[in-house]
Amino acid sequence: LNPSVGYLNEILKFVFGLETAPFDIYTMAGLGWVLTLFYSPFAFITISRAMEKMDPTLEEAARVSGASPMRTVFDVTLPLMAPSILAGGLLVFIAAGSCFGIPAIVGMPGNIEVMTTRIVTYIYMGDTAGVRDATALAASLMFLANILLFGMTWMVGKKDYTTISGKSTRPNIVELGKWKWPCFCLVGAYSMISIIIPLGSIVLTSLIITLSKPIALDNLGFDAWIPVITSSQYMESVWNSVVYAVIAACIGTLISIFIAYLAVKTRIKGRSLPDLLVVIGGSTPSIVIALALIITFSGNFGLNLYSTMWIMVVAYLVKYMTMSVRTIAASLSQVHISLEEAALNSGASWLRCCKDIIMPLIAPSIVAGWFLIFMPSFYELTMSLLLYGSDTKTIGVLLYELQTYADTQNASVLSVIILLIVLIGNLILNKVSKGNVGI
Repeated sequence: LNPSVGYLNEILKFVFGLETAPFDIYTMAGLGWVLTLFYSPFAFITISRAMEKMDPTLEEAARVSGASPMRTVFDVTLPLMAPSILAGGLLVFIAAGSCFGIPAIVGMPGNIEVMTTRIVTYIYMGDTAGVRDATALAASLMFLANILLFGMTWMVGKKDYTTISGKSTRPNIVELGKWKWPCFCLVGAYSMISIIIPLGSIVLTSLIITLSKPIALDNLGFDAWIPVITSSQYMESVWNSVVYAVIAACIGTLISIFIAYLAVKTRIKGRSLPDLLVVIGGSTPSIVIALALIITFSGNFGLNLYSTMWIMVVAYLVKYMTMSVRTIAASLSQVHISLEEAALNSGASWLRCCKDIIMPLIAPSIVAGWFLIFMPSFYELTMSLLLYGSDTKTIGVLLYELQTYADTQNASVLSVIILLIVLIGNLILNKVSKGNVGI
């Protein structure tokens, strides 16, 4: 949707004989559109998981009482889904508010600044006043996120939304009837606009031999891939991202197992405190975490990790351990205490009980928890951009720099490489979790 060379604008100008591009992505509406496309899956996952667990007899009772399908949705389904809808909306709000990459790439060319881009600008000023102003903005962003989080918790806590009982349930399937094909067309259009056309444009750009020539079969090939794959600079960034993500995932998974076991399987006083700290870290905006680590680990308190690998690993752990802890804790809660008691009564030690019984039973969730840290750490940008050094550049930072300096083709090749790695990781994650977990 670039107003000068965007594929969709060029096609529409050619088809309808327009003199100017009908769309301009570098506007407030364009920025909101890209943020919507990127973060809508977060809300979808949150709401759909809750719908799968809701007792369908409540909707059936409304239908038996004479309510239409639409009235059942508005009077029963949506009120019961209020916590999940609020949680999904809050998650999207906090994530979009703390995002830097999209506002930088889409907003800044149109002279649109948000809090995150201004914070980065202040930090890059390098003086005391800049750090002070950046800290003030970051603190206000953190306070806003936490006020919304606790406000939503208070609102949800005022009512009872319990809909999951001891009996097995499955979602209530609604026949769409005459609305089947309109809904199909709507979902198909959304898929085309949000996934197929944008990602197809990136793949197409990565395969063009000469950008100045028209798109044709004789102008397509893998010529642009060779310099990227053989470049030590590019491959070093890819390797850094893989290594940092693997280290963060391994350390984070071990800590997640400990925190989940402490919260679910013990009755120790204060057992929920580590879990609370993990939740606070996950809900804190990425740019706030990065700025806090810069201030803390720049040598002012005796430890200097700035521009090293370890400060980035710590940042990934703080931000992305929440989902891993939640996944492993959910699996641990399904392991009945009688299995452990049987092993202990048979003479097994606690360590052997964990090794032979608990770990094999929750192994799929442990693997899923590992990937839930690895995948977002691999392509992370906001924190990496503030924390990286000359030897610790990641693929997210490199991609941002290529796009900033208008190296569109190499940026497209790297984007396709990231996409392939994420898709492969997703396939493994879905296989291990039997379709219950994805990124």
